[in-house]
Amino acid sequence: MPYRRLPNTDAARLAALEAITDIKQSEFKDPVLSAELLNKAESQFIVFRHQQDLYRQAVDRWQDNNLKYRDIIVNLTRNIIDFVKAYYTALETGEIGEESRRYYNITDYEIPDLSCEVQILDWAKRLVEGERRRIFEGGIPITNPTISNLSIYYDRLEDLNFSQNTSKNTIDYTREKLIKERQKTDDLIRNLWNTIEAAFEHLSFEERIEECRKYGVVYYDRPSERTARNNNSSEITTKQQKHEYHKSKSRTSKLLNQKVVLLEIPFDDL
Repeated sequence: MPYRRLPNTDAARLAALEAITDIKQSEFKDPVLSAELLNKAESQFIVFRHQQDLYRQAVDRWQDNNLKYRDIIVNLTRNIIDFVKAYYTALETGEIGEESRRYYNITDYEIPDLSCEVQILDWAKRLVEGERRRIFEGGIPITNPTISNLSIYYDRLEDLNFSQNTSKNTIDYTREKLIKERQKTDDLIRNLWNTIEAAFEHLSFEERIEECRKYGVVYYDRPSERTARNNNSSEITTKQQKHEYHKSKSRTSKLLNQKVVLLEIPFDDL
């Protein structure tokens, strides 16, 4: 015996509400659902779909920024390494004195450890702020690359970090709102379906299911019933195929026994 099951996905929830909304928008008086329930279904359909769109947009925005974030991290890492190498070269050639190390908090000649984002951001900040302060105090700018190349990606990363934090807050907020609207939607669908089934309770079981399905109520066959139905369907299909085969064979025999008549088609009819 088929059983009713409430929607368990947002797409199914929207489909259930849309079925009722279509009835409401058809502008005929429905004897099953009151005007109040029809209006609630239409209103909740609009609200729930809008809330779902807001959540999806927030997630999409966060994912897009995440792709940009990885690209910026790669470029920022490369510029940090290039700038540090240029700085070491300037130290070796004497263009910059050893006292300049204090600006960047550099104590050795090793390539910085940039194995995590925290270290990348720390080094970028130290180099950008240190180089600007050293130049402000009269130092010669390091070239090839200049600090501006590194600073561009550092500034972009700071802006993107702010945007990502905002997007994350938006995701959390819209998800919370979506969960609340989801519960409201489930309660409304349950009420709608109970009302629909009650309106057709005087009918036989098969007729009641058929009428309720017209309103979007979803029924599922139990596994044992589905297997039996598939077996019956296979038997019916096999019988139909045999019947069609014998009909086709009979038609072929008749055609072979008929005389072939060639019709002459006038040229004007072509």
